[in-house]
Amino acid sequence: MSELERAISRRERVRQILGDTSAVLTDSHFVYTSGRHGDAYVNKDAIYPHTQATRELCGMWAEDFRGKDVDVVVGPAMGGVILSHDTASELSRITGKHIPGVYAEKGKEDDFIFGKKVRRRSGRACSNCQ
Repeated sequence: MSELERAISRRERVRQILGDTSAVLTDSHFVYTSGRHGDAYVNKDAIYPHTQATRELCGMWAEDFRGKDVDVVVGPAMGGVILSHDTASELSRITGKHIPGVYAEKGKEDDFIFGKKVRRRSGRACSNCQ
């Protein structure tokens, strides 16, 4: 299977998962966290009860980082904890090394707050699940 065929079948599988879990909301008006507006939204909360589907999606993201030197997978505290955990778990399985999955809150500047005390500037080898 060529790289293009893998990309197409992956795209179709993602669409199937999103459809099967009723995660795609359409025909409405949404204001995204970026401030932009749109007529479709992917509701991650609809996917989370489907643990196999969630793990499969996270496994696809983990595959994107195969061969990269990832130290930790970070997700936003609101809506990304499950994604960062499962992606880190899948990446750990793929690489054979322990890769923690953690969450972070956005700081006031261009930084992240891990837990309540540790701050890290952007630019580390992290996979950001959002």
